[in-house]
Amino acid sequence: MPGVASSNTPMTVDDRYRLLVDAVTDYAIYMLDVDGRIVSWNAGAKRFKGYEEAEIIGEHFSRFYTAEDRAAGMPQRTLDQAASGRFEGEGWRMRKDGSRFWCHVVVDPIRSPDGSLIGFAKITRDLTERKLAEESLKQSEQQFRLLVQSVTDYAIYMLDPTGVVTNWNAGAQRIKGYQPEEIIGQHYSLFFTEEDRQKGTPQRCAMADSKARVGASARTARGSGRTWWSTRFAATPARWWDSPRSRAISPTVSRPSVRWKTRARRYSRRRRWSRSAG
Repeated sequence: MPGVASSNTPMTVDDRYRLLVDAVTDYAIYMLDVDGRIVSWNAGAKRFKGYEEAEIIGEHFSRFYTAEDRAAGMPQRTLDQAASGRFEGEGWRMRKDGSRFWCHVVVDPIRSPDGSLIGFAKITRDLTERKLAEESLKQSEQQFRLLVQSVTDYAIYMLDPTGVVTNWNAGAQRIKGYQPEEIIGQHYSLFFTEEDRQKGTPQRCAMADSKARVGASARTARGSGRTWWSTRFAATPARWWDSPRSRAISPTVSRPSVRWKTRARRYSRRRRWSRSAG
């Protein structure tokens, strides 16, 4: 068959190994001598870093590091750690065209049969897309946090699955009277009157599953001990699956509704007066 070597073609183990390494394009796999100079180069290394084999063989691998990492002695520390066992880490590296990419790096020592160090095997994987996605998510979270913290007309805070307060915004501080250091880590049942706690109102408001939502008006206790009426809304719990058991965090929003309650009482009194007058 054209393009396919005959099974009778002799191939050494080294030939087969080199074909295997050269066929890998998702990883940069190459060898360094004991001083850190490049002695082999595969297709993945060419794709990631942009160098042809002829122009990079014999060069020191420190050229792949940023100027800051070179000044900090990172390349030599990498070799020193690898010589003692293994180096593994993530960081920014430089391409031939001057652009940066984020990568995961593993460096293992290569030893002769008598145990002497003869070089290093270096494997690099490009994780730039993951890194950029993480940074974008982090920026979005910071922007959302700033947005939530700027809200003062609503108390917005998070509860863990057991009802413990995990964060606290400026609106919650203003409306409920607790400083963040006072309330974070406490159970949100503190916001209910003793009468409502005895009735089990906090438990009924707690969301048992991912579809639960709560919207209710209730008398609430302030940090000062005074009671007030508020309308409480709880959004669908957030869930993530980083363990065999899922965990839910409940975003909780509440706002004072004293004016609404006062109007309701006035309306009720007017109706009673109208009936008695009639």
